[in-house]
Amino acid sequence: MMRIKRFFAAALAATAIVSFVSCDTDLSSTKEESRTVMTVDGYEVPYEMYRYAAMMHLRDKATAILSASDDAAAKEIVSSKDSEKIIKAAVEKLNDEEKKTIKKEVEAASLETVVNTYSIFKAAKAEGIDPFGEMINELCDMEMEKIRATYKDDEEYLDTIKLFYMNHSVYSMLTRYEIVFNELYEAYVKKGLIATSDEAVIEHMTGKDAARAKQILISFEKHSEDEAYSIAAEVKAEVDAVISEDGVADEAKFDAITDKHGEDLYTFKNRDGYYICRGYSDKDFENAVFALEVGHVSDIVRTSAGYSIILRAEIEKDYIEKNLNAMREVCVGGIYRTMLDEISANAEAKTNDEFEKIDLFSIK
Repeated sequence: MMRIKRFFAAALAATAIVSFVSCDTDLSSTKEESRTVMTVDGYEVPYEMYRYAAMMHLRDKATAILSASDDAAAKEIVSSKDSEKIIKAAVEKLNDEEKKTIKKEVEAASLETVVNTYSIFKAAKAEGIDPFGEMINELCDMEMEKIRATYKDDEEYLDTIKLFYMNHSVYSMLTRYEIVFNELYEAYVKKGLIATSDEAVIEHMTGKDAARAKQILISFEKHSEDEAYSIAAEVKAEVDAVISEDGVADEAKFDAITDKHGEDLYTFKNRDGYYICRGYSDKDFENAVFALEVGHVSDIVRTSAGYSIILRAEIEKDYIEKNLNAMREVCVGGIYRTMLDEISANAEAKTNDEFEKIDLFSIK
């Protein structure tokens, strides 16, 4: 779920830690890392930023490949959480056609990640926020100093973030994005583009772009992918037995099956399920919910958390009115994210000759 927060310069200055042990470690990027491989709305994107996005997506793909395998050794590699070993083992299992498919999927996802990150800068500029101006630079520098202060020295800091395919420049850019993200949100609220009043929240959360959902989650944290799907298939058979001829599920019986098999802790803490709106939650979960009629149940849906069987339930206005602060976060978060999605969709992204030289399976 998306969280919106705001950085305040005074607060960051107050939290600066002076016990940080500085050293002579070079934080700058190499010429290879800093070479431009594409532009987004005129902003240059260095190789290091694309590398970060590509390797994170490739690691996720590799983890899924090994998790779905019946090979005990593959599952042990996944359990090690060693990204390099996971990717190497997964790639070795692929034939040439599968490699082409994975490359295409990872490239598309990576470009989307990069565009989502950089496209916000043009939108911020239009609202009088200079993403690389003095104010944002100061906020970014202070936040990065605070982050580095949590490590013994810069060498330990660099070794740690390298595990996530980041260097100092990439981490700084992601921090800059988060700061601009929050500043732009505040600007949109101030202009009235994102309504935050009680009345506006109630109207939005009871409208066509909102929904209430319950799920039976079989979690990837507890099971391998194939195990999770096998369990989900058995649970789906139980759910199908409580669905009437007109396709409407018995909600009480669905809840009972959830109690028996579900692995979503939120569901057990909140029997009302999830109140969501477009733009706020996991896209796969969101798309599945809005594809359903009220009372109907989805097929088995794969999300980042696991395999889910989802029931779309009736929205209860009383619940929204009694939980306005929580609903406001969902509402404004969804509206803002939808606006950012539109900004990303309209961004002008161009790759160059340097991008064409990138070999996904040779990136280090």
